[in-house]
Amino acid sequence: MTLFNLVKGKGDTIAYSKLFYFLMDSNKEGRTDTLIYYSKIMAEDFNNEGAYLDYFKAICEKYDINVDFGNYSSIDISPMNKFSKEKAENWLKKMLAKKIITKEQYDAIKK
Repeated sequence: MTLFNLVKGKGDTIAYSKLFYFLMDSNKEGRTDTLIYYSKIMAEDFNNEGAYLDYFKAICEKYDINVDFGNYSSIDISPMNKFSKEKAENWLKKMLAKKIITKEQYDAIKK
């Protein structure tokens, strides 16, 4: 099975890590949509906490928004278009509900 199939079909965390690092070595335009796709599968279908963060970071990367999870107040999603900003905010709400981020971290992000 390919890494893609292992992630998509089985939620294989080792395959996801390999796929993630493989994609991070590729160009930004080529990786962002793929990261969004596979991290969302790992997050929603297999409840992988790291994938929730990866998905949010990939959405932000499409808009050249720097994401520093060590400093949530440095994250500013306000430059996103309305549709993407709504998608990012909804994702943040999911992360808050699943206790992946705290209310303070959520509130620190500039929306």
